[in-house]
Amino acid sequence: MTIERPPLRIAPPPELGSAAGPLGVPVAVLGLVLFLAAVAALPRLSFWGGEYGGILIYLAFMLYTAVAGALIRWGIDTAADRRARLGRVRSAARESRR
Repeated sequence: MTIERPPLRIAPPPELGSAAGPLGVPVAVLGLVLFLAAVAALPRLSFWGGEYGGILIYLAFMLYTAVAGALIRWGIDTAADRRARLGRVRSAARESRR
């Protein structure tokens, strides 16, 4: 017996459909800004770890960067899906004119 698993992919929820398409680029930019803020905070991590506890600070930093990375990936995937969808619509419109 074989269990088929869907491909691992972060995409907009099906109930949003094409409504999430315009959010792709702004969300990717937001994720990039969050990631750059995390890089800027790297020199202070050891100080914060000493003040507030290393495990807490490093766990929070990992979660923060994971969320930033997920936003970047979701934004890029959503923008690419929107671009592909618009390309298919445009080619279908060209074909119908012929």
